[in-house]
Amino acid sequence: TKPVIVNGRTLVPIRAIIEAMGGTVDWNAAEQKVTVKLLDKAVELWIGKTSATVDGVQIQKPLDVGPKLINGRTMMPARFILESLGATVDWDEKTQSVMVKYERASDSAYLRTALSAYLKSGRAPTISAEEVYNKIVVGKDPSYQIVSVRKTEDYAKGHIAGAINIPYGEFYKKENLAKLDKSKKIVVVCYTGHTASQITVFLNQLGYEAYAMKFGMMGWTSDEKVLNQKPFTKAADYPVETTINQATATYNLPSIAANKNALNDIIIAQAEKYLKSGRAPTISVEDVYNKIVVGKDPGYFLVSIRKAEDYAKGHVPGAINIPYGEIAKEENLKKLPPDKKIVVICYTGHTASQVTMFLNQLGYEAYAMKFGMMGWTSDEKILNQKPFTKAADYPVVASTDTAKIIEAADKYLATGRGPTVNPEDIYNKVVVGGDTSYFLVSLQKPEDYAKGHVKGAINIPFAQIAKKENLAKLPKDKKIVLICYTGHTASYAAMFLNQLGYEAYAMKFGTMGWNDTTAGMGAVKPYTKSAGYPTDTTAAEAQANNQLPVVASGFDTADDIIIAATDKYLSSGRGATVNPEDIFNKVVVGGDSSYFLLSIQKAEDYAKGHVKGAINIPYAQIAKEENLKKLPKDKKIVVICYTGHTASYTAMLLNQLGYEAYAMKFGTMGWNDASEGMGSVKPYTKSAGYPVVEGSNP
Repeated sequence: TKPVIVNGRTLVPIRAIIEAMGGTVDWNAAEQKVTVKLLDKAVELWIGKTSATVDGVQIQKPLDVGPKLINGRTMMPARFILESLGATVDWDEKTQSVMVKYERASDSAYLRTALSAYLKSGRAPTISAEEVYNKIVVGKDPSYQIVSVRKTEDYAKGHIAGAINIPYGEFYKKENLAKLDKSKKIVVVCYTGHTASQITVFLNQLGYEAYAMKFGMMGWTSDEKVLNQKPFTKAADYPVETTINQATATYNLPSIAANKNALNDIIIAQAEKYLKSGRAPTISVEDVYNKIVVGKDPGYFLVSIRKAEDYAKGHVPGAINIPYGEIAKEENLKKLPPDKKIVVICYTGHTASQVTMFLNQLGYEAYAMKFGMMGWTSDEKILNQKPFTKAADYPVVASTDTAKIIEAADKYLATGRGPTVNPEDIYNKVVVGGDTSYFLVSLQKPEDYAKGHVKGAINIPFAQIAKKENLAKLPKDKKIVLICYTGHTASYAAMFLNQLGYEAYAMKFGTMGWNDTTAGMGAVKPYTKSAGYPTDTTAAEAQANNQLPVVASGFDTADDIIIAATDKYLSSGRGATVNPEDIFNKVVVGGDSSYFLLSIQKAEDYAKGHVKGAINIPYAQIAKEENLKKLPKDKKIVVICYTGHTASYTAMLLNQLGYEAYAMKFGTMGWNDASEGMGSVKPYTKSAGYPVVEGSNP
């Protein structure tokens, strides 16, 4: 579409230009609003109106010509939008074309801009434990959200009531950032305040209002089992100097390339690089004194970010001074050598940790000196802050996630409901008979569902079953029948739904049992025959009383915990099953000790024939804690039933609990269907050949 001239102003279809520059254009039909974004800039305009906003601020002078719909295309005022985004615009009268010049700033410049915006806000970097306890825990102030960044196992031992947990090293992940409410003040809690401060500056760069809880859990509780770190006790009282050290050289900033076009994506990408590097966030005062001050290690460079007047009273020998509020300025960053390890020193370790995150994003290798000058000297005139003395000893709560997952599974198993329904029943009762008490859900891939599925079934791919928007599609007053390819992943999903209080069943043998010639089977091969491997009648005993894995989702309700644990497993991408061939060759013959075999046959059937080396915990007893403790956390658990269905139910529970578990595909039937260990269970013989329908999800 060619540009048009309206009242002397050039209007163009802007999307192609903006996307070529790396920006985005969003359309809100309800408001007739166009939002144009490019890195740290945003422009909003409305069809038929001459008002607009730039970076959230209303323009003072109305536009000469506002956006218009012309021949079905949205035509926008080019010069206003592009110049607001930092580009220059020229109109070539001869060729009737718009010439746009845009020089993109460096990623480093955008990171500096984001930090500067936060530093200029004047917000405090921390919030005290007392405020958190009184305002949030006791006062129930709904304007705050508490986020722990500790290790999952430490969070599970004890955390502040109401805090969710996102481990420090995983904070950059967008699925974790999605758990945060941008309308609330985020309080970040770690062990001693250091990693929380790193995350806090990252969140503030992204536009959140975030604070680190000062001194972390060390300030909250004196229970060392909960803290799992030695708390601060006293300063080392190393010597200080009062000489004002000047930077003696000017350096180029490190060169970075996030290869992203949105500001937040640049911030996240650089934080991800740092957090995935595995570098420690801090360096101890002992190492600074011995390696750098005494040892004169030339590989380090010391930077104090205290106020100039406090730095002058006394600082770590050799440190230059760049006050915290000035650290994002390019002329100050050029004082830092990019080929040395930068040690950042503040008062208590908090603002130094913020600066450390920023410097690592910029490509430096930076560390905060742990506990800052508080750890270096006990002279309060130099420190100019009250040092940490002791924990407040506020209450903590322990995670009950594991117990709630087990309880929900045990409650379902105690109902005695069968795990499966036959294809015959679904065909006769539902497809032909029209029984509306059932609700059919296909777990096929969308492309396979489109090629052939059971009539009336909606489609929710297996990996998406734990998404709340998909769960909202399922009626709790009907019997949910889950249909996959062979019955295995449907059984995984059925355990999950039954834990949530649905009445759910897997359709036995899945699409294979319905019609194994349909293109809806995709790449899945139907069962043909048993391998005929030998079975054993010697009982194997569990050798240890193991601890259960730790589950700490950060949620309170059982449903939210179960959904989070299931989604975490499904997001892992691990396969649901292992083949009998692999178990025979790797484990039974090869002796691979990284596997642990678990039969869930009835005790009497297990005694008649089972896979060699498998211990026995009957299916109905699998959710008992004393039985789960028979399973090792450090091995791959292979669950073996009769046909693969109840093993898949069990594997879902084990994966929710943090084990790495798989169902052996087709169970004992796939191993040796002539074994007496099959009990009364009849092996699969052939598909029913029922009709399927084609088409996408209704």
